[in-house]
Amino acid sequence: MDKIKNEEYIVIDICGLSGSGKSTLIRGLKDLANDDYHVVTSYTTRKVRVHDKNDKYTHVFVSESFWKISKKKSLATYTSPDGSYHSWTDITSFRKDKINLYAIDPEGHNKFIENIKKKNLNIKVLNVYLEINEKEQMKRLKLRGENNTSIFLNEEHLKIEKINDRENTIRFNVMSRNIDELVFNLDKIIKEKLKKGE
Repeated sequence: MDKIKNEEYIVIDICGLSGSGKSTLIRGLKDLANDDYHVVTSYTTRKVRVHDKNDKYTHVFVSESFWKISKKKSLATYTSPDGSYHSWTDITSFRKDKINLYAIDPEGHNKFIENIKKKNLNIKVLNVYLEINEKEQMKRLKLRGENNTSIFLNEEHLKIEKINDRENTIRFNVMSRNIDELVFNLDKIIKEKLKKGE
């Protein structure tokens, strides 16, 4: 892809249930086309998921005190349903010369769009929602090392219905176990959409 020359940030924010493959696909896209993509790392106060090899790829693990001094600059913030941790990004997490890949939850996506408008930022966002059925989700969570998968059964806050502008969301089925094929197809969809200016 030609190097991005304009002044706007281009962000592909990727939403989905736990275990749907957000971090895996982001890493795959970066590996496929390193010169095109930048991985946005979110700050988080939660602990590292020991069995999730991609967790450190998309997160920077920080203290609660760092959150308190950083939250005013946040563009998108997520607080876990039980309030035990926060995840967020600020403008320094993004690059203008690359397509930014950003793993985010629906609530964070909505706040991100709201803050872009409120702060009049030159950021173009393309939202991708990873679709997976419950059976496959549970299999992947077990492979990730999650012992108590029942806590992931009612992730209402991560469902596509929580995305305010879902009519503009790309719904991407991730049921295939062929990661290379999924990455190739998602890369193609993203670049076609950006080429059309959507």
